[in-house]
Amino acid sequence: MLTRSFFPCLAALLLLAGAGDLFAQHTLRFRAEEGEQFTYTATVRIRMTGGMDMTMDIETAYGFTCNSSAAPYDFEVEILREKVDMKMKIPMMGEMSGAVDSEGDAPPLPENPMDFKAAIPYGLYVKTRAKAGQTVALSVSDRGELMKIRGLRRLFEKVEEAVADDENIHPMMRAGLTRDLKPASFRRNLASLFLRLPDKPVKPDDSWSRTFDEVQDDNAELALEETVTLLKAEDGFGDYAAKVRLQEEEQEIHPESQSPMMKVISAVVKRYDGNEEGLVDLANGRILFSARSLEQVTVQETENPMNRQVRKTKVTFKIEAEIEHAPGIVRERAEEEDGE
Repeated sequence: MLTRSFFPCLAALLLLAGAGDLFAQHTLRFRAEEGEQFTYTATVRIRMTGGMDMTMDIETAYGFTCNSSAAPYDFEVEILREKVDMKMKIPMMGEMSGAVDSEGDAPPLPENPMDFKAAIPYGLYVKTRAKAGQTVALSVSDRGELMKIRGLRRLFEKVEEAVADDENIHPMMRAGLTRDLKPASFRRNLASLFLRLPDKPVKPDDSWSRTFDEVQDDNAELALEETVTLLKAEDGFGDYAAKVRLQEEEQEIHPESQSPMMKVISAVVKRYDGNEEGLVDLANGRILFSARSLEQVTVQETENPMNRQVRKTKVTFKIEAEIEHAPGIVRERAEEEDGE
């Protein structure tokens, strides 16, 4: 005969069995196999206000090939495709825009060769077309840290040559098309494809942190702190959330690259709020999907005391992996994000 205490015990055992992932510890390490290939598509939207209003959408597909079987893992990374959609409004010049795809046809040339606004799409196309097919090499530690990037100078030179050699590009556009070819920016984008992993086993609700210096496009450095929390672990996948903040309440930065039209004598970052939610493969520590937002407010003082600017930058960054064993869950997360 079964005693009365049997059923509560059985229910408790079943509950514990079903909650195995809830209490399990996970040692998260970045892993890859030699010869393995996978693709990441990163979609970035940049919105800037203050002096110049600009919105830019950039979608880039990166193809990864692993060339080593142990950490640090060496990869060849190819820019497979890039799409750009830009809109900006500049005082005294008005509105201008352009949308291009590196795999699409070249936009028509303006009827008036000196029409700067009409020439923007063609210039953007030459640049994106030159980047597509270029490769860089990088090394990633088993903690998901981007250690080295090689070949950036060669990539930048290819783009610069394409822009310089095309006589159809408007003269006023040449410098602008290559001005954003910054090692710091490229490194930041590639580093965003990897999740920095903890140095010890974690379970759901555990968090880990790191402090680091991030180099801005103008070579100024920001001292940041990132905290990542493992929210849930089920069926080999982990939901995580991350926050990035300034290490101090506000930070003074020192831009090295200056505009000849407006020399900045001081700049203070008043706010830096970064938030991310994503999905990681618990077996190999790779991001399968992530959605990140960043808001930065910087107050700039220029040589002209009347030209004090408050620059606000908002960036959203979405990553989708093309992983053979998890296509359904990646599409599901992407559809959830697009539906919000």
